Amino acid sequence: MTFFKVLQLFWVNFANFKGRASRMEFWCNFILYYAIGRTLGLFMEESLIILISLSVFELILIIPLIALIVRRCNDANVGKGYKRTLITAYIIVSFLPPIADILFLLLIIANIYVIVSFLIIGTKPSEKMDGNL
Repeated sequence: MTFFKVLQLFWVNFANFKGRASRMEFWCNFILYYAIGRTLGLFMEESLIILISLSVFELILIIPLIALIVRRCNDANVGKGYKRTLITAYIIVSFLPPIADILFLLLIIANIYVIVSFLIIGTKPSEKMDGNL
């Protein structure tokens, strides 16, 4: 299947939640549209026009990409719980990047705190110092 055939299938089946999607169809479309959205997002601080176009771009693609996720899960015989998890993760990553960035920053701070606390806190001698663990 060619790249253009995969793009055509994406837009023909944009609201089809019952079919199947091959791995190539899923990954080519998902990576392409994710890369376009993130590229537009790089210029988000520069211009209000880009911010509006990014929001419109993501709103246009939400239904087709969720349908693509569901079709790919159908093809892979994945359960409903996993489908919901993937769709939720897609929405969080796509539409809430500031929240995702804050959560990632908190995770980094927590990791630094744990590493520093392990470096600072000394070991306590055990009751028995006979050399056996």
